[in-house]
Amino acid sequence: EITDEHETAQVLLNDGLATLKPDDVRRVQVQILLGTSHERMGNLLEAEQAFLEAFNMAQKAGETPLQLLALAQLSLIEIRLGKFGNAEQFMQKSTHLIGQVQSSSETARAHNHLGLIYMYRGESFMAIEHYQHSISLYQEIGEEWATAMTLNNLGMEYARLHDYERSLSVLQDGFLIRERAGDKWGMASSLNNTGLVATWKRDYERAHEYLSRSLDLYRDIGAKRDIANAIANLSVVELHRGTSEVSNLLDEGVRLADEAGATPIVLELLASYAWYYYQQGQKIMAGRMVQTLKEHPVFNIEVQEKLDEWLPLLERDLTDVEITEIQRQSISLDALLQPLLQNRQ
Repeated sequence: EITDEHETAQVLLNDGLATLKPDDVRRVQVQILLGTSHERMGNLLEAEQAFLEAFNMAQKAGETPLQLLALAQLSLIEIRLGKFGNAEQFMQKSTHLIGQVQSSSETARAHNHLGLIYMYRGESFMAIEHYQHSISLYQEIGEEWATAMTLNNLGMEYARLHDYERSLSVLQDGFLIRERAGDKWGMASSLNNTGLVATWKRDYERAHEYLSRSLDLYRDIGAKRDIANAIANLSVVELHRGTSEVSNLLDEGVRLADEAGATPIVLELLASYAWYYYQQGQKIMAGRMVQTLKEHPVFNIEVQEKLDEWLPLLERDLTDVEITEIQRQSISLDALLQPLLQNRQ
């Protein structure tokens, strides 16, 4: 799974399920891993089914921590699928179950997941409240890796409220924990988020520095999905800076994201590609790409954030005739990807 060999991972996980007895609680953990694998590939309906099965199994076994884990993943998937009523029900169940957990570690993890859910709902203050509770619990029991992970989430939420200085301070705290531990992946993640905040501050030189360092670390690790994600973020900065080689960077990112089966990241990269076309004067092509992205079932807040960087400029420049032309013909995701992937063969 770490090296993005999702199909192989799923075969192994299904083989693992076949070896476990029906009442073995480890089946729940395997189902959650299956759901996570499907989610990373952008197969949200399959992920939803896997997480739902995991929750039902955990509930039957009376395993409250695993119920919370499955519910957190389910809530996030339902939000991304636009099933907000279901997400609300799962959140209410999570809130009820938290009080039954005796482990500080599991309680902290549950609060972190609730923070992520509120983040996807756009409720930043509620997200921050849960992240802070989670961090406090993790610090009490000395779980530094989990503390750093949640600090990362908290820092990004402050950034969404435009409190950039506090955001950067919190992200730096998380980075230092990971640096002390020699956690290369964690350091790359922290640098990536710091670069994103610098981008939102319009400090493109610092953003370039942080995101380039993050990309270098991810290349050392070798995980295609993470490299593609770093490229998606760096491409926004390079488009702002007017870098001439940005199309080559985007080509590499699209190829890696496609090979990793990471459809959500493919969409982020295409959002930047549409901006590139707009900069080249190809307004109709850019508009059609945006239309395809917004109609795709995996369209999410990260893709919207990429579009927010430039889409108002396109919308201002389009004539009524051009808007009609864009709406007249839609393009499938596969049709968009084919020429881009052929460019790299």
